[in-house]
Amino acid sequence: DLREDPRFSESKSIRTHNIMSVMCLPLTRGDSLLGLIYLDTRGTPTRFSALEKSFVDAFANQAALAIENARLLGDLRSSFEDLRTRVREKYTHKNIIGPGKRMQEVFHQANKAAPTDTSILLTGENGTGKDMLAMLIHELSPRRNGPFITVNCGTLPKNLEETQLFGIEKKVATGVDARFGFFERAEGGTIFLNEIGDLPYANQVRVLEAIDKKKFERVGGNKVVRVDVRVISATNKDLKYLMETGAFREDLYYRINHIQIHLPSLRDRTEDLPELIAHFIREYAAKNRKSVKGVSREAMGILKRYSWPGNVRELERCIERTVVFAESDEIRPEDISEEILQAVEASGPGMRARSPGQTLPVQVAAFERLLIEEAMREEGGVKSRAARRLGIHEATIRKKLRDYGIGKSPE
Repeated sequence: DLREDPRFSESKSIRTHNIMSVMCLPLTRGDSLLGLIYLDTRGTPTRFSALEKSFVDAFANQAALAIENARLLGDLRSSFEDLRTRVREKYTHKNIIGPGKRMQEVFHQANKAAPTDTSILLTGENGTGKDMLAMLIHELSPRRNGPFITVNCGTLPKNLEETQLFGIEKKVATGVDARFGFFERAEGGTIFLNEIGDLPYANQVRVLEAIDKKKFERVGGNKVVRVDVRVISATNKDLKYLMETGAFREDLYYRINHIQIHLPSLRDRTEDLPELIAHFIREYAAKNRKSVKGVSREAMGILKRYSWPGNVRELERCIERTVVFAESDEIRPEDISEEILQAVEASGPGMRARSPGQTLPVQVAAFERLLIEEAMREEGGVKSRAARRLGIHEATIRKKLRDYGIGKSPE
């Protein structure tokens, strides 16, 4: 009875409101006080019981947990939206540099395909930006608010590919917990099957069924799991050649290849080099607090003559290194790595630089491919004329086009 408790008996508020009994418990999580729960009785000399106190105490614990979770969820949502904003800023046309005709055609195709749910196959050499283009297509699609799940088919753990892709049921083996696979995690969004040409043949039929029927069963289960995902695949291999050799399923190829977008190599779009170089200089000068703003004429000449076998990825690493080592406000020849300088010097005037550290057969093959590509361009993609230009049989050029993974051209 507060009126008889010397700590409260003189309180005007208690007398005014005729408060008889009070119970007040803290809402705590760890060492943090989140708030209080306050109850009182008025008008009748009823006192709270120990049972009522234990009930409110239990409620306070649950309330504190709910408040903390709500705060964490709010922080998580804020962080997620901030991350989504930064991702969208990164994967826009302005950050996938390509002012030249070849890349503008790629962007045009991506814009046309993005609003649909059609399966897309991205082709091109390593380092051309297939992963960035896949993310861009996702961000331009109606599924942009859903997940974007990347599966690196060539690095899936051996003998666990099926589990990674489709999940596993609980207690399939001792100590095994249920896990979602990549397809379930992509629900409502996009699954990006990167380097699908490396997917083991044994798993290709299950991937085909999941894409085609939009359903599957987890490893060790018999319950059908239905998924709504958009599939984008990518490869640096000649899938038609893999089909001919029996390494890739024909039905899977036609299921993932409703729309094909080819990303050209950097050596085939050298008109984009100056803007790409300027973009990477701005990025890495800011990151490393350097004053580098441009490239000298001599250094630009060297960078243009190099063949960039690693494509944009190799160029980015090169510019990052040169920015770090540059001792003035522009990149000079002495800032460029010795490997690139030697490759350009060895190429001779008027020739594209070979890649450093390559064996003679690899260099010969690269030069042969270059000659074939140039002949095909000069002859408008007509194989018979390109073969005559090179002094070889048409069947030979067809085989070499296939071996080198050079895209099909008009007959």
